[in-house]
Amino acid sequence: MSTELLNEKTVIDYIAGRSDLNAVVNVGKTTVREVGDGNLNLLFLVQDGSNGLAIKQTLPYVRSDHSWKVTEDSIFAEARGLEAASEYAKAYAPRYFGLDADRRLIVEEDLSDWQVWRPNLNGRRVNRLAARDTGRFIAEMAYHTSYFGKDEQEVQRAAADSINPELEQITEDLIFTEPYFDHVHNSWDSRVDDQVLALRDDKIRTQAAKLKYEFLTNGEALLHGDLHTNSIFVRNQGAEEDPLPDEAAHVKIFDYEFGFYGPVAFDIGILWGNFLLAQAREFALSSSDSSLAVEEGNHDGDFHAWLLSLYEESWQGFEQEFRRLASHRVNRIFTDGFVDHWLSRTLRYSAGFAASEAIRRTIGWAKVSDIESLDGKAKADASRFALSAARRLLEGFEGLDEVADVRRLVEGTAARLEKGRQGNVR
Repeated sequence: MSTELLNEKTVIDYIAGRSDLNAVVNVGKTTVREVGDGNLNLLFLVQDGSNGLAIKQTLPYVRSDHSWKVTEDSIFAEARGLEAASEYAKAYAPRYFGLDADRRLIVEEDLSDWQVWRPNLNGRRVNRLAARDTGRFIAEMAYHTSYFGKDEQEVQRAAADSINPELEQITEDLIFTEPYFDHVHNSWDSRVDDQVLALRDDKIRTQAAKLKYEFLTNGEALLHGDLHTNSIFVRNQGAEEDPLPDEAAHVKIFDYEFGFYGPVAFDIGILWGNFLLAQAREFALSSSDSSLAVEEGNHDGDFHAWLLSLYEESWQGFEQEFRRLASHRVNRIFTDGFVDHWLSRTLRYSAGFAASEAIRRTIGWAKVSDIESLDGKAKADASRFALSAARRLLEGFEGLDEVADVRRLVEGTAARLEKGRQGNVR
C-alpha cells in the first residue's frame, strides 16, 4: 500500500508534530506551497517569514503519467545522498533534518533565497565560480566515498547499501538506449531528422554501449546521479548585490534520489552535457533572425566565452580538490602515477557521458527548457548544435587528452554550423 501523501494542509500538521521542525518554523505563521516540478516527488516549501523548510515526499507514480508506477523507496537514496553530502561536502549541501522512513519523506532547509542555475543560464546571467564549486563538490564526494578515502570493506558495504535499481534502470534506458532506437519516448524537431537517424548507426551505438557498460559496472563512488543545472542552486551576484568571497560556497546541490555507486565521470558528464545544452541555446540566439528576444540588460558580451569556460572551470575545481584530498589516500598502492591515470580516464569518460546526456535531453524523454523554450528556427538551430557537438564527443571521447579538448570540439562545432548558416556548408 502506498504511503498517504501530504498536502498543503496536512504538511503543517506534520511539522507541528515534530519538535525538531517546529523549533525551526512557527507553525502559526507559516505559508505552504507545493512547488515540485519534477516527475517523482512532491515538494513543499514551508515558510514563516523568517525561516523555512523544504519537505520532499516520494510519489508512487510518475507525476506526468499516473499509470507509470515507480518505487517510493527512492527517498532512501535521497537520504543517503544528503547524509553523505552533509558529512563530506557540507559547504555545498542544504542543511538536512533527516529521513522519515514511514512517510517516505525527507526534510531540509528551504533555499528560496537561492536561484536554480538553469533559468539563470537561460537568462544569460553569469554565476561566477559556480562551476568551480560544483567540481569541488564532486571531488569531495568522490574521494570520501571511494577506495581513495575509505578502506575496501567500508566501500563495499556502502555500495551494497546504496543499490537503487529502479531509478538506475530509468537512467540506463533514457540515456544509453532509447535515443539510439525508435522509441515512444523520443521526439524532435523534424529539421534535424538526419542527425537523429544517424545516431542509429552501429558505430555510434557501440560508443553508447561502452558508456552504458561503464555506468553499469564501475561502482567506484557514491554519485549524485542526476547532476544537471536544475539540481544546482546558485547565488546571483549582480551589481547591486554584495559579491560572495571567492572561498564562500557559490552552489548548493539538491535532488539526490538518483544516487548510487557508479563512475565519478558520470556526475561530471551530466553537468557538462547541460553546459553543452546551454551553449546550444546561446548558439541559436546568436542567429540574426532569432525570434526570441533577449532579456533587457542581461546580454553580457562575455557570456558566450564564459559558457565555454565552464568545462575547464569545473574540471579544475574537481581535479585540484581531488588531488588535495588524495594526498592522504587510504590505499598506499595508489601512487601519484595511478592518480594521474585515474584522472585522465575520468576526464575521457566525462566527455562521453556529456554527449549521452545532451543527446537524451534533445531527442529523448524529459527535455530541458534550454531548447524547449525556443521556437521555430531557433529551436532547430539549438537542436542541431547539441546533436552535432554531442556526436563528435561520442565518437572521440576515448582520444581526449585534456579538458581544453572538449572546449575546442564545441568551438569547432559552432564554427562549422555558423558557416552552414551563411550557406557555405550545411
